[in-house]
Amino acid sequence: KDEHESVSSARKTIIFKGHLFEEPEISSST
Repeated sequence: KDEHESVSSARKTIIFKGHLFEEPEISSST
C-alpha cells in the first residue's frame, strides 16, 4: 500500500505542478 500511495502522491504532484490543477477530476478520482 505504501508504494501505491507514493506513486499516487508523486503523480498527483506532477499533475498539480504540470497542469496547475487544470483537471481536478483526475486528482479527485485518484
